[in-house]
Amino acid sequence: MEKFFIKTIILFIFTVLTAFANCSSYESQFNLQQAKVQNVKLIDMEKAKTIALTNSKIKENNIYNYNCELDYEDKFNPNTKKNYIYSYNIEFFTNNVKYEYEIDAQTGKIIEFEIETK
Repeated sequence: MEKFFIKTIILFIFTVLTAFANCSSYESQFNLQQAKVQNVKLIDMEKAKTIALTNSKIKENNIYNYNCELDYEDKFNPNTKKNYIYSYNIEFFTNNVKYEYEIDAQTGKIIEFEIETK
């Protein structure tokens, strides 16, 4: 019985760590769990990163200071016709240029993007 309990605890810890591995903040982790509870299907962070890099025409090995956060807002989403939006806020730099993207985490559509030159 004790071995079963220990295995269950280890499996639980592994599951939690794996689920949060791609989330870079507590808020992102919370939003990911909230989406799971609501049974909302999201694209993963790697897919969102690929969408941003493809749009920017920048290769991954040419970027630095990459950051991705999963955000949640209570407002109407015209892409999904739901009253909430899950989005990935992505930021990265290359050659003195800052790229910022907001990507719909359910559809993969780019909601907004901005390019700033330093």
